Amino acid sequence: MPNDWFHDVTTISDCSPSAVFDVNAAPSWAATSGAAMQEARGSGGSAGSKNPQARLEALRDMFQESPDVPSTPPRSITGEVRERTIWAYWAQGYDDMPEFFKMCVGTWQRSNPHWDVRVLQKTTVHEFLSEVELPNHFMQMFSHQTASDAVRLGVLSRYGGVWLDVNMILRTSLDSFCWNAISSGRKSAAVCFHPYYGTEALGGQDFVESWFLATKPGNPFFLRWRDLFRELFHNRLDTEGILEHPLYQGIDLSGFERLNAEFSGSGMEFREYLAIHAMCHRLIETDPQARAQWRDSFQRTDAADTAFRMQLDAQASGMAAAEVLMSQDPRADDIVEGIPLIKFTTPHYGPLLFLQRSQLADRRTLLGRLLDPQDAPSGSTPPRGERAPPRVRWARKAQHACPGQQARFF
Repeated sequence: MPNDWFHDVTTISDCSPSAVFDVNAAPSWAATSGAAMQEARGSGGSAGSKNPQARLEALRDMFQESPDVPSTPPRSITGEVRERTIWAYWAQGYDDMPEFFKMCVGTWQRSNPHWDVRVLQKTTVHEFLSEVELPNHFMQMFSHQTASDAVRLGVLSRYGGVWLDVNMILRTSLDSFCWNAISSGRKSAAVCFHPYYGTEALGGQDFVESWFLATKPGNPFFLRWRDLFRELFHNRLDTEGILEHPLYQGIDLSGFERLNAEFSGSGMEFREYLAIHAMCHRLIETDPQARAQWRDSFQRTDAADTAFRMQLDAQASGMAAAEVLMSQDPRADDIVEGIPLIKFTTPHYGPLLFLQRSQLADRRTLLGRLLDPQDAPSGSTPPRGERAPPRVRWARKAQHACPGQQARFF
């Protein structure tokens, strides 16, 4: 694509990116550990962390016993969960998701009509996971982001499949992208890494992103990752002060420190906020078997060259990602040519949350063509709560949904 495209692209004037980072909620800054509960404090939290009464109720709930709660999640014994499942999480439930995120989920179905899509929510997580697979105070966690991290490691360890964050557009078949290699045993998992924040000692590929993960069930790496994360958040409600935890000691966090320096004005402490990344890094750095599995059998995809390529190209040309996405210049399609998936951080999608569905789906814009592609297959089942998309001609090789394939929102 010509570099000068960015200089004469049609722009929009009312889409200034937000300076927030969390897809699910801004981080909350309060930790509770063991018998000694620290003073309730913090700002910018979620799930009531700014409300003293809500905090007290959460703390009270932490120490209530739950007798006679089944230890086996009911969905795990019905045989209904297939390995070809795309997992996601929205704490309040699919119906409360912004339209932009619902349309992102819609791209998963169109690209993969023979896969199941399950968007879990807080009140139904225990239908799929037992209490011992999650941090011991999962239900009282203030940060939806941290809760989401626990859920993804839990469901992938037990059921396998693919995890996607709801702020991602999928533009490819998961079978060809990663699953054929995993199901055949040629690869044990698929991940994306960010080369800007990896360490030199591990070839710059050790900053494993958590927004795209793929594995079969029972993967030793994911089981250990899940257990480390669960141990890290034992008797905790969020991430404040977690740097002092023994599991953080003795590991190279230089990539996280570069993030802190790059976004120094954000007020974020990425070493704590990205605890799931830190525990993955701990595995790779300190566990020889995990490191060998990551090095020898993980499919590792460069996120800067795929999921973040459009955004980085826009940034390098002094443009906001929203400006490129809302452009009506047909040359904008060249920017995303060959990109299998697109990941939006809050500065990228923030302005889009205020748009109505008809604006998001406007095919005169690059965003509309990404969310509602002309060549989408017409046979997939629309998500519950959404109207069926217009039937469009499938111009490429035909793909058909398997009998009973559907999206599920629990």
